[in-house]
Amino acid sequence: MVLFHGTAAYNEPKILRHPCTLKYHHGLPRKCLCTSLSFDEAALFALRKTPISDMSKVGIIIEFEADLADSDFTPVASHGLLRDEKEIAVFNTKKLIPKAVWRLEDDKWVRYPQSV
Repeated sequence: MVLFHGTAAYNEPKILRHPCTLKYHHGLPRKCLCTSLSFDEAALFALRKTPISDMSKVGIIIEFEADLADSDFTPVASHGLLRDEKEIAVFNTKKLIPKAVWRLEDDKWVRYPQSV
């Protein structure tokens, strides 16, 4: 399974750390890392995390490869939203392997593979 996480650029070291930091998500009883099956949704989150005071610090997308058991994740239903975010809450981040960091350069996303 390939998952994407859009975030602020300053979060890169924390997210790439193995296993990465977990946080509580509204409506879930356990800490998780929220990811998406959709690159476009992750891109939207990365852009939303860009500080308006410094547009040179555009958010990033982290691409993960994951071999998750049913107990390691849950799909998150986004009730009341205008679109389906294809969100996956990952509880066991030890099974997330960072494969790439995507950066917005000259108005296009560029993939930078990560060595694990």
